[in-house]
Amino acid sequence: MNNGKIDVPSVLLDPQAVDKSNIDATIIADGFHKKEDVYKNVKK
Repeated sequence: MNNGKIDVPSVLLDPQAVDKSNIDATIIADGFHKKEDVYKNVKK
């Protein structure tokens, strides 16, 4: 991708909306955040 001066190596990814129905299968399963961290302020 060119930034106006040079070609910059890039990997463009399609965005994926994350909500409570898919957070376990996206953010946690991919290892981006730990389950304990994501749910630490959620009351049971």
